[in-house]
Amino acid sequence: MNLQLTKSLSDKLKPTLVEIDTSKYSDIDNYHCNFIDMRGVDCILITNDKTLFSFFIYDVDFENFIETIQQSVFKILLSMGFPQNQFEKVLESMETINYSKTSDRSVISVMNDMKRHIEVGLIYYEDSILEVNERINEIPYKRNNHRYSVELFSELLKG
Repeated sequence: MNLQLTKSLSDKLKPTLVEIDTSKYSDIDNYHCNFIDMRGVDCILITNDKTLFSFFIYDVDFENFIETIQQSVFKILLSMGFPQNQFEKVLESMETINYSKTSDRSVISVMNDMKRHIEVGLIYYEDSILEVNERINEIPYKRNNHRYSVELFSELLKG
């Protein structure tokens, strides 16, 4: 998995950044990752570059960052009804994680929009974390020809 970190997350995590040519990897492997301070709680948003499918992870343990991501992604995919053979592809991708700088402003723009939806879901609707994850993946974006991220991600995992 290639995680392209925003500056704020890179400062918090302090990983070794590498230059990655994302075109040499499958679409399942490329993600942007952004830090969100949700009323004093450290959270991250991980978004697939191709489909904009996103994982909102609340209360991140930066000491066990990779394990936190793996467990959360598993729970989110399971709760959203993805079949085992599909979420295994994502977990396989996560066996090796490379960190680099962000490369696509349009993905960051979508992530900033999602942050507002996350805040509304958690604060005003009092959604659970799993409900927030479902909600943000059912927003059609122009970048995806107004298709739902969850549908596009499911199609990607079938291929």
